Amino acid sequence: MTDDNRRSTVRRQAELPFDWRPMAGDPDLPAAVRALALPPGIALQADLADADASIERALGAVDDRAVAEALRAVAAKVSLVADAVLAEVPVPAPRPLALSAEGVGFVDDQPVDEGSAIAVHLILPPGRHVVCAAEVTRCEAAGAHWRIGASFRGLDAATARALTRFTIRRDTD
Repeated sequence: MTDDNRRSTVRRQAELPFDWRPMAGDPDLPAAVRALALPPGIALQADLADADASIERALGAVDDRAVAEALRAVAAKVSLVADAVLAEVPVPAPRPLALSAEGVGFVDDQPVDEGSAIAVHLILPPGRHVVCAAEVTRCEAAGAHWRIGASFRGLDAATARALTRFTIRRDTD
């Protein structure tokens, strides 16, 4: 991404629960879950979010009342399963971030090499865990700290939509 494109990307400054860890090997979701030492069930949340999005799209196109009611029941069940998964997920401490649908910027005490893969865990309100891989695009000294910028890699459609919605929201949390 060029500097001109970066300037036109919608970003949102926020303080959100956030954690990251260096990754070895291919930057994919299972590797990110392992690098963050999260319970295996966290990967299920992205699949559940995709299921919710599919159900939501299907509900919009259904004319039959019985089918629509069945889809609502399925959506409710998916939400219950997601809530159960989330009950077991550790929550990182809130940290100031610059967040966009393409990546994240943050300050940390330790540097990381540009081009390296990191695992990212953040939580969007009202409780959507985002776990993904990212590539470090910038790491600059800032006094005793480091300013780190990373581009998300391999985001599923539901997570990309959730990040986009969060960054363009006007309200303050």
